[in-house]
Amino acid sequence: MYYFITQDLNDHSFVSLLGHTDESGKHLWVSGTPLTEPYLNDVFLVESSMETDIRMPDFFDTVAPLMSKRLLDAIVSLGVDNLETYPVTIKNKITEQVFDNYLAVNIIGSMDVVDYEKSIRKGRYRFKSIVLDETKTMGMLCFRLHKGPAELVVHESVAKPLMNMDLNGIKIISIEEFSQ
Repeated sequence: MYYFITQDLNDHSFVSLLGHTDESGKHLWVSGTPLTEPYLNDVFLVESSMETDIRMPDFFDTVAPLMSKRLLDAIVSLGVDNLETYPVTIKNKITEQVFDNYLAVNIIGSMDVVDYEKSIRKGRYRFKSIVLDETKTMGMLCFRLHKGPAELVVHESVAKPLMNMDLNGIKIISIEEFSQ
């Protein structure tokens, strides 16, 4: 069984990333392919809707996916090894507080594993429900869908331990429960 990992955008107690940077926008992060040119240490800006008790999520599901070192270490310890990582800095636009424990993460691997006959589509690449043909996943623990939602896909052997980690600002949803 597979799961999507995405940022929990319904929890407004976390900071919000203020878009991508010129540097991150030069790269295609959801294609599942290695970056073709170096990615320089980048600075992303965030702001909070709250003035105190700012909470940083462990995952920013953005143009350049950003993971806390804690989340990345957990994923790697669970056997995921098809990642390119690049150090980044996150800076609070208002307080100027700096967070240097994040990395931009490029997942290498794009798989055409959606069972289109069993899945229910709302459009060409929008789905009401998704079914994967797991015989085509080749045991991959982490990948992107070739055609379909851009969320990160992980095997349950990765998803379940992450669910027990008390991670901040992350939703882990079984593929069958996903709806766009």
